[in-house]
Amino acid sequence: MGLVCPGLLLYLCVLNIRAALAAPPAASVQVELTPSKNVVYVNELFSLTLTVRISGVNLQKNMELLDLPGADKLEMSAFEELPPERRMAGGVVVEIRRSRCQARALRPGTIELKPKLRVLVITKRFPGSILFPEESSVTRYDVTIPPCVIESRSLPKPEDGVVFSGAVGAFSMDVSVSPTNIAPGSLVKVVSHISGTGYLTGVLAPVMPLVPKLKIYEPRLAYSNTDEVVFERDVVPQSSDVSEIPPLSFTFFDPAAERYVTLSEGPFGLTFVEAGGTTSKAPDYAPPLTAHVKVPPQPAAAREGFGRSFRFWTWCAVSALLLALIAILCSLLANRTASRLQPVAAVIARVAALIALGCMWYAAHVRRLERISDVVIRREHALYAPRKGAERLFSIPAGVQVGIAETYDGWVRVVWNKRSGWIPADALLTRQEAEASGSSR
Repeated sequence: MGLVCPGLLLYLCVLNIRAALAAPPAASVQVELTPSKNVVYVNELFSLTLTVRISGVNLQKNMELLDLPGADKLEMSAFEELPPERRMAGGVVVEIRRSRCQARALRPGTIELKPKLRVLVITKRFPGSILFPEESSVTRYDVTIPPCVIESRSLPKPEDGVVFSGAVGAFSMDVSVSPTNIAPGSLVKVVSHISGTGYLTGVLAPVMPLVPKLKIYEPRLAYSNTDEVVFERDVVPQSSDVSEIPPLSFTFFDPAAERYVTLSEGPFGLTFVEAGGTTSKAPDYAPPLTAHVKVPPQPAAAREGFGRSFRFWTWCAVSALLLALIAILCSLLANRTASRLQPVAAVIARVAALIALGCMWYAAHVRRLERISDVVIRREHALYAPRKGAERLFSIPAGVQVGIAETYDGWVRVVWNKRSGWIPADALLTRQEAEASGSSR
């Protein structure tokens, strides 16, 4: 038994030394970069697949592609790693790693890909040895990749009258319109949803033709990613003669078919509803011009603080009188004295007289405006038309004076800051009522 143990130890030592000194299998790293298409159009998306075959060597997961074309020729997304594979070839295990990215040619011409793949090789000494400690080191290598060529073509010229959106690929379009039961002047939202596969960055919104008495606003981008875009557009039918929203069209280039494709959705019918809720052809409003608006009495709390604003013109008038008095006194002083103050008094008299004239003019102007203006008693949104649901134009804060342009069916078209819009008549307080409420307090 004593001889067996030393013999067994000697045998194990020999096995470890042979394993440590044994020649490893031949190391091999083969790399390929394969495009899904060798002939593409500008802005057409295609894929690049990086395939790495590894045998007899351990590589770190991180790899780096070098010597790629400039960013002005080819745009590439980040590589996404695909599930790895393992195969037996000639009694050796071959590991296959694949990664894929999306690419896009930015201009026509020939693009030659001659990159290199930088890998990190892990070398281990005495693996699995029980007598020698395992050692590992990392070495960097640049593996040459066989070149490949991609031919990029320019897009053909669209036909006359076709508005090309800039999208390249295969897409579909869905359009929704709401509301469709409206009155003239109501705001209608048109939402266009475009989705598919291809290049959608920076594309133009679907085209809507101009229609008489239909106010069309510029579209806005509501949502965007690599596979879809959503545009919103506001339109306002200004008359019940606008029976429908015109069809929208979206033109893209299909590289598979090598032609332009135009998608069209619509038209979308509109139903005009009268104030009573019945459906009919709603007449256009024709508001009569009136001198003033009659509004119901408002609570005193709502009128609080309005009376003081109407006294501004009186301050201007009092200032004008004081300045006129100063001008007269300075003029008399300039005529009766022979001292050095005479020129100064004359200048002060002229300046005071000019300012007095200006104050008098401004007081008269403010007084004239107050006679044709009312006061907004609560914050309101000025609307495009005199009915609820119409397009909002701007906001009017409470307590400001507004000019009165016309009235119609319980609505008032007011003018404020050189803009006009419709607000409810009960949102206004006449100047006389405001002054009366201010004096009563």
